[in-house]
Amino acid sequence: MQIAPLIVQVYTRKNHFINCIESLSKCRLADQTHLFIASDAPKTDADKEPVNEIRNYCLNINGFKKVELIISEKNLGATETGGNAMIRVFSEYDKLIYTEDDNVFSPNFLEFINEGLEYYKKNPNIFSICGYKHPFKIPRKYQYDVFSTTIVAAWGFGLWKEKYFAMDKYPKYFDVSPRQKRKMSISWQTLMFDAISNNKVYGDVFMVYYCLKNNMVNIFPVISLVQNHGFDGSGIHCGTSSKYSSQEICIENRKFKFIDDINIQPNIEKRVMDAVDFPFKNTFERFYLKILNKTKIIIIMILKTIHLWNFIKRKGKQNKSNENII
Repeated sequence: MQIAPLIVQVYTRKNHFINCIESLSKCRLADQTHLFIASDAPKTDADKEPVNEIRNYCLNINGFKKVELIISEKNLGATETGGNAMIRVFSEYDKLIYTEDDNVFSPNFLEFINEGLEYYKKNPNIFSICGYKHPFKIPRKYQYDVFSTTIVAAWGFGLWKEKYFAMDKYPKYFDVSPRQKRKMSISWQTLMFDAISNNKVYGDVFMVYYCLKNNMVNIFPVISLVQNHGFDGSGIHCGTSSKYSSQEICIENRKFKFIDDINIQPNIEKRVMDAVDFPFKNTFERFYLKILNKTKIIIIMILKTIHLWNFIKRKGKQNKSNENII
């Protein structure tokens, strides 16, 4: 088995980054892993010192087969920095593992992702292998070590070169059927509308959209191998919460058995969606927030319809005006 290279994307969060690297260095297969570190250039003068400190720290990282820095000469932002790093690594490898700097990993993480990438490499219906499991309870009767879902968890995942380049990374339309749309979480539907309407990029949401359109799924462990520490106010898209950083992860030397039957289990899929939309919420809180989020989507759709109707009316008036001139 060829061991997949690993990309860690970092900017100015030195302590997060150190914790991330130290946890990865303790993973099985770390000493066989080519580590790439994608470091964006400072955007402001205040960012210069932490960026340089991180790059200097990288010169002394141990525990990996090889460590290589991918340094941006000018500030590109998170999306372009990560995308460029993936293109660089895919120029040398046919698969990779990716994470940002605010994750801490189980010793099983690299082994799980690598074995998943190997096991499913010829399966056209698998898009990625994810290490993070959202906060929900696996049904008691579910006896397997992994499950499948349309959701992608960007907090530590592995994917293949051909599937990454096949994906539309900047979709202009949200053109899935109502049946497919119901398989996308409410919050991510909202983000999808926001991305298309305002020309924004949400990489993990676009990955889910691609999976929906192409009937693809992603493989997850039944217990999380990743713990996120970015909900401390330091992340770009994160709020503030201590629950993610204390979420249970696998600490034992556990072997995960992969399965050939990758059909989505409805009872698991619903729990996944609720956990994405309403993490760590009880039944009453989920019910209230579902109504609130659905109302937001309806309002967005009404506003978009009004905007489109006004645009059509303006065009009609312009055409009549041109006809009168002629």
